[in-house]
Amino acid sequence: MNIWLHNYLRSQNKKYYEQKDYENLWYNGYKVIQMDKKEYIVNQLKRTFHKKYENYCITRIIHKLDNEYIQFITQQLFKRPDGKFALADLYFPQLNISVEIDEPHHLTQKEADKQRTLDIIKADQEIRKKYTGIEDIILDPIEESRIEIREESSIEEINNEIDIVINKIELKISSMGDKFVPWKSVYEPASYYIKKGFIEKNDNAKFKTIDEIGKLFNIEKVSMGYKIHGYVPIVNDSEYFWCPHLKLSDDDVIINNAINTISPDGNYVFEYFKKDNDTEVKKVLDDNIKRYVFAQYKDEIGNESKKFIGVYSLDKDKTLKENVRVWKKISNKIELKKYFN
Repeated sequence: MNIWLHNYLRSQNKKYYEQKDYENLWYNGYKVIQMDKKEYIVNQLKRTFHKKYENYCITRIIHKLDNEYIQFITQQLFKRPDGKFALADLYFPQLNISVEIDEPHHLTQKEADKQRTLDIIKADQEIRKKYTGIEDIILDPIEESRIEIREESSIEEINNEIDIVINKIELKISSMGDKFVPWKSVYEPASYYIKKGFIEKNDNAKFKTIDEIGKLFNIEKVSMGYKIHGYVPIVNDSEYFWCPHLKLSDDDVIINNAINTISPDGNYVFEYFKKDNDTEVKKVLDDNIKRYVFAQYKDEIGNESKKFIGVYSLDKDKTLKENVRVWKKISNKIELKKYFN
């Protein structure tokens, strides 16, 4: 790997792995290797090694579920309302289920643990409300399960509690029916959607680079100028794909003068400019622009993703009324075949 790229990724705290069975991605013309599902799973389990009972319970749950389409996160970080953070031992984002393992040395802190669980539930609900426009999330309160381990607990008793948790998880999946979206840990390459002929919101399609998105529209390489601004012309000045950095929390950094937010139902994207907002709003009023939106945000495990959320056009009435660019969703699907005729 190019030494400049190596140093850049390290400085940005980007993890990359060089093994032959990983998916190849590109960054500014250089090959970058993305973590695959195998590495994701073993790295998640590795995070529990310092707590022997927690490690036993979590690994047994994952192994007995034996379902590679269920995503799990260990030591999931949640921001509390007071600005502090709490950790859930095990979290299943597709199911909104958390699992807490009370190890023997924790049992004297039972009430503190209960408060921690309440803090996690409240914080998660508030955070996920801001993410509902880009994620297909069941907005139930977190279904929290606890495995209580005492000094005198036998292995049979511990295993029985684990089985109760597993049954709860399996019942939740069954009750969700078609609403359960199987987990795909790797990013599908553009060629997958090109072969399929279309891309739609229900695909839960995420990409790591703007270049990879460009390939969907038969654009082999996106120029750096367009990458900086985040929107790329496809057909003259009437169709663009747009990768807005969404501001989903107060901690999110504002990029390129624009503050981009999304409505909870995902039907509107708002584009406000810190400088010269009036001028920027007027620029698009007379245009008939269609934007294919790939929202940039940090997902539940902190990875930067560009997710397809829909096709949008300017809502001129709302734009004039609110004095911000208001983009209204007009479709959840892009037909790709026309770009390869």
